[in-house]
Amino acid sequence: MIVRKLRLQRGWSQDQLAQLSGLSIRTIQRIERGQTPGLDSLKSLAAVFDVHVTELQLTFIASAALSMDWPCWTTSCAASRLNSGLNVLRSRLLMMSPVCF
Repeated sequence: MIVRKLRLQRGWSQDQLAQLSGLSIRTIQRIERGQTPGLDSLKSLAAVFDVHVTELQLTFIASAALSMDWPCWTTSCAASRLNSGLNVLRSRLLMMSPVCF
């Protein structure tokens, strides 16, 4: 998961991330195991990792989509559909967002 990857890139333990983000260590563990975080948790993590909350949201959406039963016969087909869907979603979010990227 992206949170684990970002945490490990910085050399942080789960406990350190919990302290920095203000989230409980249990919440960090759940998120790293694949539970979708709430918006407040995403905002806290985005601030700690210095990324836009939308990027974290897109990552969790992509992860959830990949775990679904795709009607594709190949991984490349599923990846292509996912990429197309994410591009549409990213465009829509950017049009709605008052923040420049």
